[in-house]
Amino acid sequence: LHEMKGLEDTFQKEAEEHTQFVLSWIGKFQKSISDLEQIRVLLEERKDPLSLDVEREKMAMDGMLEQIKGYFTSIISRQKYSIQEVELPKLVSDAVIRNAPLFSEKSIGFRRNTIKLPVHTDPQLFGIALDEVLSNAIKHSAYGAYIGIMCRDGEQAATLTIEDSGDGIPQEDRSRIFEKGFRGRNEHTGSAGMGLYLANTYLSLLGHTIQVESRQGHGTRVVITLKK
Repeated sequence: LHEMKGLEDTFQKEAEEHTQFVLSWIGKFQKSISDLEQIRVLLEERKDPLSLDVEREKMAMDGMLEQIKGYFTSIISRQKYSIQEVELPKLVSDAVIRNAPLFSEKSIGFRRNTIKLPVHTDPQLFGIALDEVLSNAIKHSAYGAYIGIMCRDGEQAATLTIEDSGDGIPQEDRSRIFEKGFRGRNEHTGSAGMGLYLANTYLSLLGHTIQVESRQGHGTRVVITLKK
């Protein structure tokens, strides 16, 4: 029994190290895609035909990244989570910093209304889900727009709301936004339709819920609820 416990501890440690490596690699890969997009924009402004080659490369990288995230989801669903008490505003700040290149690329600002609010979650998994929601909001927002982020404390749950003023979701697409691989009518070319699917999967694993309210042409509001 002692040997079995030792093997279990070793396996768990290796699994956590593997998770850290994959998360780090995904972050670097996302940064590379962001850099590639900036190069494409510069080439396009100069009317350089190479911009089309760069765009195709970026689309291929986007597709690969979505596949890797999907595979990572299946692995992570079988692992133990590190549920701990963390400050929700800290999780929001970390996500904003991670996505700073995307905010900067479209000169998007954010209005934040957060309070000191402890919640119980796995910071890494929650962070991945939050990244997916934020990148979606940025992608569908106009150049120079603002994204609102608000934390609220309730008697039985805490809520995090992310709101954009982008193009919104067509009514006929709303019932399918959490489906794996679903690409709505407003999705950009190259999207694999995995963002909200992954966010919903990660949050469900942690016992949280996500709701999306949207109207075409009037933006989107995403509400994540964390039970106390």
